[in-house]
Amino acid sequence: MEALQLLVAVLPLAFTSGLNLYLTVLVLGLAIRMGWIADAPQGLEVLASLPVLITALGLYVIGFFADKVQFVDTLWDAIHTFIRPMGAALIAFAAIVTIDPTVSVIAALLAGSVSLATHAGKAGMRVAVNTASPMENVSNVALSVGEDVVVAGVSLLSVFAPLVALAVTLLLLGVLAFVVPQALRWTWLTLNAIFNWVRSPFYQKQDSDELPKADAALYAPRTPEYSVRCGAQVRTEFGERQGYLSIFPSGLGFSYGRAVTGQRTVWELDMGQIDHVVLRSKGLLLILDIDYEDKFGRTQQALFVFTRERREFAEMLVERLKRRMQVVV
Repeated sequence: MEALQLLVAVLPLAFTSGLNLYLTVLVLGLAIRMGWIADAPQGLEVLASLPVLITALGLYVIGFFADKVQFVDTLWDAIHTFIRPMGAALIAFAAIVTIDPTVSVIAALLAGSVSLATHAGKAGMRVAVNTASPMENVSNVALSVGEDVVVAGVSLLSVFAPLVALAVTLLLLGVLAFVVPQALRWTWLTLNAIFNWVRSPFYQKQDSDELPKADAALYAPRTPEYSVRCGAQVRTEFGERQGYLSIFPSGLGFSYGRAVTGQRTVWELDMGQIDHVVLRSKGLLLILDIDYEDKFGRTQQALFVFTRERREFAEMLVERLKRRMQVVV
């Protein structure tokens, strides 16, 4: 029973470690040092030592600033891909090892997995914000402060109300289950952009993207004037997807695979629905912002993300799109 109670308290700490390991250690260490935790597990008493608290505070301060700067936060997350899950596993192991070594190993595995899932959600979300949000660094600062509040709050709840902390953790993990797949698509797009940037001195793409036959069949009997492979984010329609953006005399379409079945489908806009088009640079990516009116007359926004080596093709597509818009007007 005691092992189960400790496991309930440790899993929320694994979640917070995936967001910010150093703040988690700092809060837990201070709680033990100030006597807020009655009969603290012997393995965790080291967290209350002055050297550990000073180290955790110093690393937290460094992360506090790194986490609020565009793209620096992504680098910081990349460095901590293994550190955060390992830290969470060590905390869980230390908390339960004196009770039952078998249970402590299970706890360490669960804690590491929860922390890794949380870290993946955090890192992926930061990549998405860095590439898609037009409000940098405001978005990063807001996310970072929110994460710190969650970490401090859940860590303290794990001390004073473990069951409440567990319930909050499960709720937040449920939210991450929806966020992670979409955020990882943006992460993959960014990694692809980095790869293309590294190889760009040795390889230059000469030809535009050819629309796959399965996608072309969706438009039949129409034939696209121009197609470019890219990522897309249309929250009101399909979230984030990878596919092909194509332009026609009457409008544009984005063909992509459905999340579960993989079946190819198309999202389309008539030229008359499009209000405004802007192509902007964002690090190693290009973002095409399209403001349009939905079927209810409400203004919506679609984002299309191109890797840098497709600049020429993205600019050509935008130029053709703007010419078509002028004809409609």
